[in-house]
Amino acid sequence: MQQTARPQQNNSGNSQVQSIIITAITLFALSGAILGFAVGAFTHQHPSTNQTANNGKSPHSQPAVTTQKTATPSPTTTTTAVLTAELGCPAVDLATGLTPNTYSVRVTAKYKNKNDPNCNDINKEKTMTAAGNTCRIFLAKAKDNSPENIQADQTRFKDPTTFDQTFPTEISGLVIANNQSLTQPCTNGVATWDNLSLSPSLAKGHYYIVGVTANPAHYNFSWSGLLTN
Repeated sequence: MQQTARPQQNNSGNSQVQSIIITAITLFALSGAILGFAVGAFTHQHPSTNQTANNGKSPHSQPAVTTQKTATPSPTTTTTAVLTAELGCPAVDLATGLTPNTYSVRVTAKYKNKNDPNCNDINKEKTMTAAGNTCRIFLAKAKDNSPENIQADQTRFKDPTTFDQTFPTEISGLVIANNQSLTQPCTNGVATWDNLSLSPSLAKGHYYIVGVTANPAHYNFSWSGLLTN
């Protein structure tokens, strides 16, 4: 019996080819996965860091809307408007004598009268009511038909904040019940002093009671009838 010898098949070469193919497929799959992650990372939207830094809030927060309330204008009253008007001569009591009297001073608006540039006609001057009106009375010596050296006091008349101080020509000699102050606010246009009289110790002579009205913008003054002690 004849036997035929066959060459032995080389299986190691086929195994090497298969390993190369499997490795190539694995690398291809891995490269696809890596490419997919990379594309996803670039296309994913991130919050803007600039917005957070500028606003100090998260990117999704909405800025608060502030509603400003419109102020309602206050109506202009006569008391504030009249401060720009000139003051007329104060209407003062003209009673004379030493008997205790209620003495009043009325703040007036100046009445223009070309024939009387000084005190005009007090009866035609209207009462002026204003916040800031101040009334003051004081005793002064009489000289002729007016208080003596009244010009020396007028610088002080311009500043009602100094009315609590003694005027240069003021004479101490007025007596008022309940130690009432010679200076009074007269927002309503009138100041009143009750039971006003001359001091018994006042030197004999002739005097006037000077009435001054003033506000931060204007002042004026007049005086009583002649008082004889």
